[in-house]
Amino acid sequence: MAAAHVVFIDDGINGSIFDIPLCYDLEFASDTNTFVPRAVHDVKELTHGTTCAAILKKYCHLFRCSSLKVLNNHNGKGDIQALCAALLWCVNHSVDIVTICAGSVNFADADVLQPLISMLSKRSIVVCAQSNIGYMTYPASFSNVIGVQEAELPDEQKLKLCDRPFNGIEVSARGNHTLQCKTLERISTGTGNSFAAPYVTACICSMLYEGYRFHPVQTLEALASYIQMPLFRHAPCFPDWIVNAFVIGDVSGLTEFFFFHVVMEVPLNQYGILRNSASSTRCSEFDTIVLAFDDTMTRAEKQKMIRHVCSMEKHVAIVDSFSVLPPAGFQHKFWSSQKRLPHFPLPKQQSLEAPFIIVYDHTSKTLLRTCAQLAQSFSTDGYHACIATNVPAGTLQRFYYIQYETLQDDSFFRAMEETAQADVHICGVQLLEGAFDKQTASHMDKLADIAIYCSSTDGATICWNSNLDEGRHQWQSSHHIPATSSTGCTEKNFISMVYKTILSTLDC
Repeated sequence: MAAAHVVFIDDGINGSIFDIPLCYDLEFASDTNTFVPRAVHDVKELTHGTTCAAILKKYCHLFRCSSLKVLNNHNGKGDIQALCAALLWCVNHSVDIVTICAGSVNFADADVLQPLISMLSKRSIVVCAQSNIGYMTYPASFSNVIGVQEAELPDEQKLKLCDRPFNGIEVSARGNHTLQCKTLERISTGTGNSFAAPYVTACICSMLYEGYRFHPVQTLEALASYIQMPLFRHAPCFPDWIVNAFVIGDVSGLTEFFFFHVVMEVPLNQYGILRNSASSTRCSEFDTIVLAFDDTMTRAEKQKMIRHVCSMEKHVAIVDSFSVLPPAGFQHKFWSSQKRLPHFPLPKQQSLEAPFIIVYDHTSKTLLRTCAQLAQSFSTDGYHACIATNVPAGTLQRFYYIQYETLQDDSFFRAMEETAQADVHICGVQLLEGAFDKQTASHMDKLADIAIYCSSTDGATICWNSNLDEGRHQWQSSHHIPATSSTGCTEKNFISMVYKTILSTLDC
């Protein structure tokens, strides 16, 4: 294969220092939202981007290099507008690998970046460094990006692969390098995640040049083969690559909260329509088939349907509480909510700092709508609400799917504060007869600052100011908000009243 075309999105590359020719040397022009030829600059300045390109050259000489300057010269920072424009530029040009050495830790930027990354990753491999402060970083934490962090590794070990990354960072690599510039001066880079990312890029460049053939979807598997390490890859927390989906199952009333566009939706008992749609023009309109199973089907029936949809050459996402594996040889993305129960690191902090809100409901759809609208209300006011639920379909709304046993302590939620900068926790619990016992409810209540007991007909009872008295949990105060219509708690005006009550209780 010809040398890979690598684009660095950084603070510019002065290629003459390390004798690195540039195909494109551009910078972002905020007034036109485009990239223009880079202005006159000090060609002898050792910029961050120059160092990253030199790391790539040290470990792989065979590549073509381009630079998109999005970070300013004053403090090395940029904005989301410039990063989005750079990703769009890469979509529109012939790029094999995109290396991003600085992302965003702002939760609001994730929704803006995700569609662009989904477009770009269809044809390009995207490598991105995690923030050095350890927070979830976008786009590094996305499932269709190779997220990289620095680690101390033995000299003989090139990379380390993480099989269940809670934060989406899948690869660890060495972050300190000694470089030799054209004048023969030796330079030490120091350590950092951003210096680990170009080392991973070098490995991928070498693979491509040596004849490895793989789709960008299979990059991590190819890396595992290249470094001769086993990869026990588990699904990401969400099927976040989805842009357009064909949904099979009853998700009525929820699609407005999905993070992707629903092209078609049919009930489970009508999935035979797939055979017709596969030969129609509509098949080209969606990239993923989502199977939202329920209890009306047997396991054997579900497996049969899965085999059928996997024959359609589309990505597949399974929303259910049973574990399932893709058919042998399946070359597309395959995700299931049960397969990706969170496996999180032991948090350092000993207690929760952010407010903890529990929402109880017997109806899964009402529960998910209530949690989604509460999260939107917090987001509008600038708060990052992290949501977990025991309903698998919540993953289609970027909720974390957790089981009952996980609900009984706050380790998961403490980990969310440390990695995702959660300002508030919302835990949606569907009350299932015979599955959710009083002991579990007691554990949950001890974690909560506020508990909301919802009913589609009666409204909601909000309890707060908890006390622990001889191991027993009691609520000091409560407030009842009646349902505003027959649709009850899902009405936005009703949610608004609930939200205002929460804010007044938390003194926000």
